Amino acid sequence: MHEAGHIIGAASVRFEIKEGTHTKVLGFTGDLGNPGSKLIVDAVPMKDLDMLVSETTYGNRHHKEKRTAEEVLIEQVTNTCIKQDGRLIIPAFSVGRTQSVLFTLKKLFNEGKLPPVRVFADSPLALASNNIHNRFSHYLNVETQDYKRDNDGSLFDFKSLHLVEDDDDVEDMEQYRDSCIIVSSAGMLEGGRIQHHISDHIQNPSCTILIAGFCSPGTLGAQLLMGQSSIRIKGKDKYVYAKILSTDVFSAHPDTVGLQDYFAKSNSDKLKNIFFVHGEEEAMYDLKDALEEGLRTKVIIPGRGEEFLI
Repeated sequence: MHEAGHIIGAASVRFEIKEGTHTKVLGFTGDLGNPGSKLIVDAVPMKDLDMLVSETTYGNRHHKEKRTAEEVLIEQVTNTCIKQDGRLIIPAFSVGRTQSVLFTLKKLFNEGKLPPVRVFADSPLALASNNIHNRFSHYLNVETQDYKRDNDGSLFDFKSLHLVEDDDDVEDMEQYRDSCIIVSSAGMLEGGRIQHHISDHIQNPSCTILIAGFCSPGTLGAQLLMGQSSIRIKGKDKYVYAKILSTDVFSAHPDTVGLQDYFAKSNSDKLKNIFFVHGEEEAMYDLKDALEEGLRTKVIIPGRGEEFLI
């Protein structure tokens, strides 16, 4: 097992397959992680492979955000919650993305870089995932482990954080009238508690919806990012008056540069083939073209049910 860097505990697998006197070494990445994550370790390339099977999720995309996560959140919290009495709503996946956002907010509040704006974390799965990150923090990167040890032994708890765990918490959140931050799932806005918040605030011009990741075509998140003037949510048509923004600073996938760097570090005289089995077709072929210009390894994109003798 090798660190994959995608979410806590994610692993790539290196197989040594022996048959008679011959040994073949095959690597399988699973989802890889974006280098420099707030919490997660960087992916560790597998060495001395004969063949590599890999993902290509962002095979033809570049991460656009050049600022740090701290800079992004300071700007958005300041513009929405401090300069005006608004609400910053951050749709985020329950596992990984929510923890990165809450960890960054904790650091900003504890270091006095933001005033104590109330933060509601509204996702049962995310709260369970918070507990897992705290319990198994030795799987996280060194910076995170050091921060937890030096700051009250918790990765996410801070004075202005309110966890929405039961009906009373929901009522308290709904009755709160001051500016605040709401972090809720799901990341693409297709289900979960985030739909309630979007439905309530999409027509509020003082509200900012900060989409913190990729949204698949056709999802509600993608519709908002396309700039639609109205959406249908929870059975009702609503105009979009809230400000819609996006950032990829919390991305859990490497972009094309990160993938090519990973493959370069995995490459050796032994590596004969790289197989792309996960990703959109266009991303696979674009990354294949880019790799074959710089590496001597042959890249193969298998068809469904196609077999290869290794």
